[in-house]
This record gives sequence, structure tokens and C-alpha cells, in this order.
Amino acid sequence: MKKRLLIFAFHDVHKIIDFHVMNYLFKIKSHFNYLIFVSDHSLNKEQQIKINFFNKILDKKHGEKDFGSWKRGLKIVSKKAEYDEIFLLNDSVIGPTESFEDILKKMTKKNSDFWGITSAGRIDSFHIQSYFLCFKKNCFMSDVFINFFNSVNEKKNKGDMV
Repeated sequence: MKKRLLIFAFHDVHKIIDFHVMNYLFKIKSHFNYLIFVSDHSLNKEQQIKINFFNKILDKKHGEKDFGSWKRGLKIVSKKAEYDEIFLLNDSVIGPTESFEDILKKMTKKNSDFWGITSAGRIDSFHIQSYFLCFKKNCFMSDVFINFFNSVNEKKNKGDMV
């Protein structure tokens, strides 16, 4: 079995981890060897108890949205090279709508450095939606990947972020 790391980005203005988020996490958690939960808000004890199955919880306001949460998660992983895949997910979906195991089996057969669940845009603006991303070792160990996440900072608006 592949060794997988999950970094889950959470943002809720009310600082509540809703049922759909917990349902999502319970459906996927067994497929990862190490789980990091990063919130862009401080969480109270009740919310932290909900996610006590995570190996690490970071909950401090940073204002850098999902990419800032992923940046923080990546920074605390001392031995990235021991993982085969790093998954960057967030709380903006209700899912998975099909077996997560089937998704992983299907994507393992493909020869790709990274993948996501959903794409969007046309030829001139095509992109993979950022709520669910998987990066294989040759990708997440690259200077391009590392430099990108090191350069993440707070953006004034969504357009700049995209």
C-alpha cells in the first residue's frame, strides 16, 4: 500500500466543523498514514475533540486561505520523502460521492505526477479545482512545488488568489 499524507484545510467563519465535513473525514481517514488538520481560525475544545483522530492539529488565524493552510501543514512534515503521495484537501465539498478506495485504485493505474477530482475551464483557462489534489513524490519534492508553497501569502481578493 502506498504511504499517504493528508493535509486538510479548514475555514469556517463560525469556527464549527459541520456534519458534512466530519462525514467526509470519516470516509477517507483510513486511507492515510498521517493526517494534519489546519484551520484558519482558532478552534475551541469541543471542535478539537471532533477531530482528535488527526495526528496534528494547527489552528491559528493566518488569512492565507487553503493554500496558506497547506503551506503550514507542509512545513511541519519533517520527512516528506517517506511518503509516496501527499493529498491537499479542503472542507468545501460534500463527499465523497463514490467509494474513496475505488477512486484511489483508479488513479493509481494512471501514470501522472499529480491529479485532482475536478477540472474546470476551457483550453485557455483550464485548471484542476484545488479542493482535492494529490501530488506524487517527484512532484512534491521538486523545487517548483516547494518554492510555490513557500511563496504563498495573503491575497486581497479571490481573483488574486486564483
